[in-house]
Amino acid sequence: MRITLPAYAKINLYLSVKERREDGYHNIESIMHTVSLHDTVTVTTEAGDGNIFVASDSGELDCGESNLAYRAADAFFRAGGFGTTPPSVSIFLEKRIPTSAGLAGGSSDCAAVLRALNIISGHAFSSGGLDAIGKSLGADVPFCLHGGSMTVRGIGEILSPAAPLPDASIVICRPNEGISTSGAYRKIDELPEIPAYPTLKSAVSALEAGDLASLSECAYNMFELIIPPESNIFKAKRIMNECGAAFSLMSGSGSSVFGVFEKAGDAALAAKRLSDGEFFVFECSPVSKI
Repeated sequence: MRITLPAYAKINLYLSVKERREDGYHNIESIMHTVSLHDTVTVTTEAGDGNIFVASDSGELDCGESNLAYRAADAFFRAGGFGTTPPSVSIFLEKRIPTSAGLAGGSSDCAAVLRALNIISGHAFSSGGLDAIGKSLGADVPFCLHGGSMTVRGIGEILSPAAPLPDASIVICRPNEGISTSGAYRKIDELPEIPAYPTLKSAVSALEAGDLASLSECAYNMFELIIPPESNIFKAKRIMNECGAAFSLMSGSGSSVFGVFEKAGDAALAAKRLSDGEFFVFECSPVSKI
């Protein structure tokens, strides 16, 4: 059986890092929102002995056992999704979401594999059961299984629906360099103090009002505190704001930056100015349901 699913990127409209836990993870408060930029994941099963094969059109991607798509299939099998006789699985990843970018590309691929295998197995797991498997694979995977707009707490496993973005155009750009997520959290821990910042509640209220101007005052990403002022990340933010973005923000732990625009023409101008060789640039839109 073969199933092809989109694996959507996410952006963080709000992200604050809370305390470091005993297990080494950090609690967070965030608003994550799906956008139309996506990978395409094709999962094919056939009678076999549970072998897992991953391939991709990206030469930069490790398609071995460390790949989250591979790990998703392995975890699904281990959880008993096909009983004691799992099929052989071939997974093909058509990549469009850049890696090491704070856009949850790997987590979204992982979630798409879990969703596909659950369909093929006749829905062996409930939504909650699939969430439990996803949580074991990565902090962003539970959100990627649901998508849309959600507040996210804990290490990413505590999800609540949030209002979607109003109609808007989104430009995403990624500098040539990536950022290590673990390194970013370590730098947050090393900050001597954190300046006052907006609350999650204020950002949620602005979303509910559907007011980009109000949301611009609450949009926040704590990881921007560890970025050098001369970084291309702040250059991208400046260009987006000059082109009329309601607001621009780094996504996740970086290094991607996104701008939210009320006018499609302003978004197109920003994309044109950013497409100068220093950035990978994508134009997309909010996705309220996957």
